[in-house]
Amino acid sequence: MTPEIGLIEPNDVAECVRFGLESFRPGFVNFREQCGEDLFNALRPDWENAHSRYIQETCMDEDKETWVSLIDGVAIGFVVLVANADTALGDIELLAVDPDHQGRGVGTALNDLAVNRLRELEMRFATVSTGSGPDHAPARCSYDKAGFTPMAIQSLTFVRCL
Repeated sequence: MTPEIGLIEPNDVAECVRFGLESFRPGFVNFREQCGEDLFNALRPDWENAHSRYIQETCMDEDKETWVSLIDGVAIGFVVLVANADTALGDIELLAVDPDHQGRGVGTALNDLAVNRLRELEMRFATVSTGSGPDHAPARCSYDKAGFTPMAIQSLTFVRCL
């Protein structure tokens, strides 16, 4: 069945939070393994609740556009767009696909919608950020398919145990 894409409705948010959390879980698990439990807990205390709130607030932010991919009326993916008319810079702030539906073109369709929508809003550039670890490889593949070019403009965080 081919998903439909439309603007988010309030009744889609809980499902987006549920699968959004699951789609980002491997990144948090990898981060915990890299830095150890103590540092992870200091940097990301109560990460599940904090990330759930972030997804909910971002999806419902009236200054952003959130589009959902639906099958039989149930959300299976979403993308959040930010358009800055002053700089003509658009941003894909958040994109998630239900792990049960990954690898089926949902992310690609949401990226295509995002790029086309940002063009409609007269943005000259579109940006998206993701991690460089193996847990972010599917996201990087999807952004590559959508025509994004990777740029090494991310900052590094250095940590020293005291």
